[in-house]
Amino acid sequence: MQLNDQSDLKLLQVLSQPFGADGRAALAELYRRHSAGVRGLLERFSGVDAAAVEDCVQETFLMAKRQAARFERGSALPWLLAIAMHRVRERRRSDRRRSAREAEAVRARAREQALAADAPEPNGEAVEELLASLPERDRVLLELRFVQDLSFGEVAAALGVSVRTAKSWSSQALARLRAMHEDGTAVSQEREVNP
Repeated sequence: MQLNDQSDLKLLQVLSQPFGADGRAALAELYRRHSAGVRGLLERFSGVDAAAVEDCVQETFLMAKRQAARFERGSALPWLLAIAMHRVRERRRSDRRRSAREAEAVRARAREQALAADAPEPNGEAVEELLASLPERDRVLLELRFVQDLSFGEVAAALGVSVRTAKSWSSQALARLRAMHEDGTAVSQEREVNP
């Protein structure tokens, strides 16, 4: 069977059958036809990094294979685009949940360190002072990441850097903030001992 001459409906009918050589060929043809359109939409509107776009493209075609029997008529591209955008929304929700867990872990670690040092947890004013004394890049990054609750991909896009760089800078900024808090705690404890 010449798959490149077949309609999208025929390809998806082949995909809805038990997966064999014809199914692999049909999936490859569907991917060849529509992967550029799916990737283009995700790159323009998804707000996720390039690696996540590629993951979502792959997940879209795997989901299309699983749901092939649901496709009814016409070009598969609009249907595939809907699947792709759903995958991106799920990824963003997952990223937000992970970010919230990471932020809570940072807060919990700060509380544990404060308790271990027998120092009071920093209040809002102390945190604001610490943040104000950070370099501008660190303040902006922490604002985007933890106050605006953006994913690393969104932070990277906002700052015009790679996701890896955004993660590295975030780690460095948190380490500087932690070190400044510990130094401030040591100074305030010293003042209490030697008034």
